[in-house]
Amino acid sequence: MPLPPPVKISDAAAERVKALLAQRGKPSAGVRVGVKKGGCSGLSYVIEYADDVQPFEEVIDDKGVRVIIDPKAIM
Repeated sequence: MPLPPPVKISDAAAERVKALLAQRGKPSAGVRVGVKKGGCSGLSYVIEYADDVQPFEEVIDDKGVRVIIDPKAIM
C-alpha cells in the first residue's frame, strides 16, 4: 500500500501557487519546500521557485500545481 503524500495542498494554496508562478515571468518546474539552517530549532522551512527536480526529491502534483520537497524537509 503506497504511503500518503507528505503534504496536502488546499484549494486556496493551489490558487496562490498558480498566481505566484504566473507572476514569475519564466517557466518553472513548481515550488520547492526545503530547509535551511537557522531558527530556534536549528532549521527553518523555505519555499522557493524550482527550475528543475533534483534527485531524491519528492514531487507532488495536485490541483494543477507541482510541489517539490527536498528530502531533508520531509524528516
